[in-house]
Amino acid sequence: MASSNYSRIFHGVALRAPIAFIGLFGIVSLSSAQGGPFTNLKDQVPPAVGRSVLVGKIDPSVTMHVSVAIPPANAAALQAFVDDVNNPHSPNYLRFLTPAEVGSRFGQSAANVQKVVSYLTSKGFRISLVAQNRMTILADCTAAQAESAFQTSISRFHAKNPNEPGRVDYFSYTRPLKAPRSIAPYIQHVGGLQNYTKPRHSSLTPSQTRTLYNSAPLWTDGFHGEGRTIGISSWDGFQLSNVPLFYSQFSLPTPPGGVGSNVSVVTVQGGSQNGTPAGEGDLDVQMPLGMAPLAQEIIYDGGGDELSVLAQEANDNKADVISESYGWNLDDQSAIAGHNVHLSMAAQGITYLCASGDFGTGTEPFIYPVIDPEVMQVGGTVSTTDAAGNRQTEVGWDGSGGGWFTRSIAFNKRPTWQVGAGVPTSIPFRMGPDVALQAASPDGAYDFIFGGQLATGDGTSFSSPICAGNIALVEQKLINDGGLPANLLGKQRLGRIQERIYAEDGDSSIYYDVTSGSNGVLPNGKQSVATVGWDTVTGWGPIDFDAFEKSLIVRTPKEVPVSTIGIYNNQGTGASGGVADVAATDQRYYSLASVRAAPGNVAAAQMDFTLDNGNTKLFGLTLTLVTSALAPATNFVYMYNFNTGQYDVVKASPLKKTDGTTTIQVDMTKYVGPNGQVSVIDRAVFPSRLQAVPFRLRIDEASLLELF
Repeated sequence: MASSNYSRIFHGVALRAPIAFIGLFGIVSLSSAQGGPFTNLKDQVPPAVGRSVLVGKIDPSVTMHVSVAIPPANAAALQAFVDDVNNPHSPNYLRFLTPAEVGSRFGQSAANVQKVVSYLTSKGFRISLVAQNRMTILADCTAAQAESAFQTSISRFHAKNPNEPGRVDYFSYTRPLKAPRSIAPYIQHVGGLQNYTKPRHSSLTPSQTRTLYNSAPLWTDGFHGEGRTIGISSWDGFQLSNVPLFYSQFSLPTPPGGVGSNVSVVTVQGGSQNGTPAGEGDLDVQMPLGMAPLAQEIIYDGGGDELSVLAQEANDNKADVISESYGWNLDDQSAIAGHNVHLSMAAQGITYLCASGDFGTGTEPFIYPVIDPEVMQVGGTVSTTDAAGNRQTEVGWDGSGGGWFTRSIAFNKRPTWQVGAGVPTSIPFRMGPDVALQAASPDGAYDFIFGGQLATGDGTSFSSPICAGNIALVEQKLINDGGLPANLLGKQRLGRIQERIYAEDGDSSIYYDVTSGSNGVLPNGKQSVATVGWDTVTGWGPIDFDAFEKSLIVRTPKEVPVSTIGIYNNQGTGASGGVADVAATDQRYYSLASVRAAPGNVAAAQMDFTLDNGNTKLFGLTLTLVTSALAPATNFVYMYNFNTGQYDVVKASPLKKTDGTTTIQVDMTKYVGPNGQVSVIDRAVFPSRLQAVPFRLRIDEASLLELF
């Protein structure tokens, strides 16, 4: 059977001692309202059941919290959109969607989602959330209702091995879950029918931290997180009464409504807030507030699996930046379900960070969400500073989670943007970390309040939320500087920023290159050591957040108009119109008649552009042509390559009688001349059988967008 050992860890050790926090995670499956026929789902009985002693049947009246993952109807299209909307070279950069738009464009049909909802309600389930992105359903039911609906049996077990990576005493379903054939295709994974899962999990003040990572200039300029919302994914007990003590201890600015008025809790599947605090929940809550004390903070208090919290965060669409300090041991279906929701959040512009782990390269099997390319990994360092927080030394921490995992899950692959100095090109898997901040110190990495008392702790559980708080400051400053324009929905967010981070290629004005330290052995048998450039101990290293903000300023795209237009090499005749007619999509055309040329008829228009050559940040350009013809043809777009001295075909698309828009996005390094020249040819080629048919090529608009 496939592994279904669902566990999680949380990174960060409060009070300088290892802490274990047990959470609820599981899998469920469905049946049809008609009762059959049924088919097995991909989720399997956890292997731990075979290593445990049966204690007895679960109380049939106990409440079960269920999360049902629904696969996107077109996962490839969703991934393509996420890559496009987070690509600084794309004209769609930062044009994020709402959760409902994600659902309507990429999710299952509303009718298919309703089939699952109807079945659950017919079995007595109480629906608490049908996610707008059509990827998750959250529901409550009794154990008896779950057994009836999913054709399984749920019992309690005691593990024979007291050192099991999951709970020693737990409940689980004992027979493979089934769903009716009519709805099985719409179920990726279901959580909540077992709770075997168990999570695994320095001393700077907030002021010293801001100095060390240079967010102090943002702070001095008056940016304290106002207008930003930070989300915390939590599965540990915490005490909000510690928040005022934290503000008082470090003299943090007070929100207009009073200390704590900016912190809210969203309870998911019963939550864990009232459980015994283990330290993780409190530090996760406090660390971002130390950086951005006037930001809004939403604690997504999970009482069960990871998917349910992700689903609620995506559906709410309120948090601009979210931090998670947990690692999960998920089977493939659970991980794919989580990845799909992370794709939705990336499409919505949410920046999601996670702690890379506290066990060096030995984090396996707690691999999620660190293997997800949509999630930014924050590793750990050890620094020494003066009393003000100025860096004296900073080295890689031996516990910093890093490297890669060879698990063959579809999305666990090196993304196209994960390149740069030091990044191995021979490793096909998602690698980490992306960046790193202090996570350990002989005296504890950071101060926080636990149980009403000042405490310290180590772990990347500190690194991730501190990074999230600083990103909130960066976004706030960008908005103030006019460098983060609102998208069509009015949201001003950075989205999947790891792509931008890798594009900066370790710029020494932004990243402190850590070149000392190691954290274990990599899957290829080599030692993981900090080196020049990117490495598997600290990624690109610590961020200078003030310099980072300046590097991220998004300039408003500037349209560069056509300077000349004409017939190329006698490949047309009878031209009418000119530059003014191609300045906008307004049904005013530059038009020319066809001439005969083997293997078919050809008509062409040449457009010449001149760019402002003073901009050294020219990453990419987009050309939009609106064309039509009187007979079907193929439209070829050529651009002059200044490296080869020849024209390259950069786009080919059908040409029809009705106006069609052709968009070309290319790396312009080859196509911009030394004085900013760009030369484009739009050529229509008709089949030879139509060579006796006269036609005209019309170009409605031709322009370039200078993105940077």
